[in-house]
Amino acid sequence: MNDNFPAFYRTTREALEIPDNFWDAVYEDPAFREEMKARILADVASEEPGRMYWEDIPITRKGEQTTFVSARNVKVPGKPLMISTVWDITERIHAEHERQKFFLLAESSSEFIGMCDLEMQPIYVNPAGVRMVGLPDMAAACRIKVQDYFFPEDQAFIENEFFPRVLREGHGDVEIRLRHFESGEPLWFYYFLFSVHDAAGEVIGWATVSHDITERKRAQEEQERLQAQLTQAQKMESVGRLAGGVAHDFNNMLTIILGRTELMLMRAAPDDSQRASLEEIQKAAQRSADLTRQLLAFSRKQTIAPKVLALNVTIEGMLKLLQRLIGENIDLAWMPVSNLWPVKVDPAQIDQILANLCVNARDAIAGVGKITIETGNVVFDEAYCARHVGYVPGDFVLLAVSDNGCGMDAETLSHLFEPFFTTKAMGKGTGLGLAIVYGIVKQNNGFVNVYSEPGHGTSFKI
Repeated sequence: MNDNFPAFYRTTREALEIPDNFWDAVYEDPAFREEMKARILADVASEEPGRMYWEDIPITRKGEQTTFVSARNVKVPGKPLMISTVWDITERIHAEHERQKFFLLAESSSEFIGMCDLEMQPIYVNPAGVRMVGLPDMAAACRIKVQDYFFPEDQAFIENEFFPRVLREGHGDVEIRLRHFESGEPLWFYYFLFSVHDAAGEVIGWATVSHDITERKRAQEEQERLQAQLTQAQKMESVGRLAGGVAHDFNNMLTIILGRTELMLMRAAPDDSQRASLEEIQKAAQRSADLTRQLLAFSRKQTIAPKVLALNVTIEGMLKLLQRLIGENIDLAWMPVSNLWPVKVDPAQIDQILANLCVNARDAIAGVGKITIETGNVVFDEAYCARHVGYVPGDFVLLAVSDNGCGMDAETLSHLFEPFFTTKAMGKGTGLGLAIVYGIVKQNNGFVNVYSEPGHGTSFKI
């Protein structure tokens, strides 16, 4: 025997010179000792080559954990002897046990667990991960590059920033979107990534244990949306109070200016040199009074005379006027619903709403286009109102005006109903048209929603 043999078995060369001492030194448990002794002697006696190679044999050295060995044996011809070469495979066995434990854990986990190599090619995705992203099986999951699991807008960050950072630092985490391969929908994940090393300590890939936080993110986004609605409503309420107060005081001053101007005009001779100036003052004051009335409409302080209306009939009476307002190049489509519920509102306010919305739609259309006016009956339940600030449950009549014009971006939408806000060129509009619509709707205990995207038109639903 070489020097490693007794050292490996924690004994001396002299102790192993007597064969029976070998069994006592190697196998501490008497029952297991006799079992292994019988097996080894039988294998040697058989002289079958297939029985001369032993794999994963446990040995129990006194005071130590079980050690595993493999041995290759060669029978010495004509003698009851064999030459044996033994390898300590304990680390490999332990590693296999750890892999089995990891596999059992990963296979039964409800989290997304996966591993990939340095080329970002997956080598393992657990069943939960496969299911979460809408793939049929692990084979399909391992054919897709890691970066392609992520939403297109996030792929550059993953490939060029996040994974290289984890390679340098050993681990990292991020909240990011993966995609569902069947529906194409984004899935939000808390994505924890760490480096995987080989026995020499070299990085050979990455592994992830990630948690689906889609529901939490949706709830957070919904909360932010509701907060934005509330903030917008409060802002509009504050602006309305300010505009109403200013308009009321300004209107009182204009009344004096107009009254005095009319008296002076009545006293002035037709050829009076000051008459032209007085008429200009009167015109300017009247224009200012018109603006004041619009501000009062926005602030819900204009005097109204509501009555029960058949809204379809009221709108049909305006269609010719509206067509003249929008011009011949734009098609006006009228889509009323039958059996429309009656509403109580000032007819003049319906005229104002339709005129302002149609003019706004006309200005959003370059050349030929289409404006659609629709009516309908809608019912808001508790669930819908919980998602829309200011809404109350009940039965309502819907008036919708849609166009296929240029549409609006999110920034424009956030200021849409503010008085004097306009995207038109100087002198092309006062910025009060939609503010008036908003004020009228609120004065009649209604609600207004706007749906718009750049290049996809706009729809006002009242």
